[in-house]
Amino acid sequence: MSQLVTSGEDLVRWDSVAEVYARTVGGDDDSFYRRLAPFLRHQFGDVTDLQILDLGCGHGWLTALLRQAGAHVVGVDGSAALIDIARSRYPGIDFQTHDLTAGLPSPRRTYDRIVSHMVLMDVPVLDRLLADVTSALSPDGVFVFSILHPCFFDQAPVQDSETGRWHRHVRGYLEHEQR
Repeated sequence: MSQLVTSGEDLVRWDSVAEVYARTVGGDDDSFYRRLAPFLRHQFGDVTDLQILDLGCGHGWLTALLRQAGAHVVGVDGSAALIDIARSRYPGIDFQTHDLTAGLPSPRRTYDRIVSHMVLMDVPVLDRLLADVTSALSPDGVFVFSILHPCFFDQAPVQDSETGRWHRHVRGYLEHEQR
């Protein structure tokens, strides 16, 4: 019988791996971001002067990229350790620590764009958060999120011998699995 992990337990685990995570994830070297970036540019367009929420911002690297592109951006994450790293690396950006299972920290504030990159699959309860996201978007707002498909969970990363880039090669995608 599997045991449901609560948000508090998840956040303790994220805090314990924050330093390693911040050294290895994010930016152009992040294989997931390389796939998201063109889509994000297409969906968001010019972000100059837009109000953007980076939901589950971690150590703030995507928040900083959006800020560099001209957006007014807020980063929110449940891990205090990751937010501490974000604040130390990007001191001019508003970073907030908040448990996302409780919804948004300021649900009445509105945003032109909300991005949540590789986060939602790690939030054990989404109902309140998604309701707040819906109400926090401006009338023409856009919410873009990416999640890891379960077929990738048990696939070991491999390095391409020609490019040196890391990826996960999925085999047996159509085979029956129970999780």
